[in-house]
Amino acid sequence: MNVAQLRKAIADLPDDMPVAIESEGGWSELNLYVCDANLRYTPKFPNLTPWLSEGHVDTSSPVYRDHVNTTALLFSEWGNDGEDITPRSRPDIVDGEIAPLEITAADRALGPKSVVPLVECVDEAAREEQG
Repeated sequence: MNVAQLRKAIADLPDDMPVAIESEGGWSELNLYVCDANLRYTPKFPNLTPWLSEGHVDTSSPVYRDHVNTTALLFSEWGNDGEDITPRSRPDIVDGEIAPLEITAADRALGPKSVVPLVECVDEAAREEQG
């Protein structure tokens, strides 16, 4: 698969849909890397998709005569020496409304600190990010 095929495949998906990868440890958060890679073509079977491997190879060597060096977009739960392009910022809130705060008798029984308005939580998180 290449980036154009990926764009086409996900074109109609919502922007806020999470991305995950299934791995040995179950589903995981992804890191995105642009890294060195090589494609190995099979001349006897030209219709086969080329085999993609990590790293560049010495294409002047007879061992790698059917290889082409390139770069690849890598989705990985592990680290890589390539350029890390993983988005690190929290997603923006695109649209929303503040719901009215309802305090029930059960909330009152727990005391005044049991109910913290959402706006306070968001403001506190913003203050922590700013240092």
